[in-house]
Amino acid sequence: MNKFWRVSVGSLLATTAVAASVAGAQAVDEEKLHPAIPLLDESGANVLKSGKPYSPRTTCGQCHD
Repeated sequence: MNKFWRVSVGSLLATTAVAASVAGAQAVDEEKLHPAIPLLDESGANVLKSGKPYSPRTTCGQCHD
């Protein structure tokens, strides 16, 4: 293996590690932007249980206009 090949592979590994680190940091930041909330249907029931469509008014209207 020549020197160029080793440097290229090393650079690729370092770049991949940095990209993975940044992606992980973004995922953590996104979790801090908004808490996890259940999606509710028009009657206020969880859509996973009711099978009805999600209602932004019922789900988000409790905290947002």
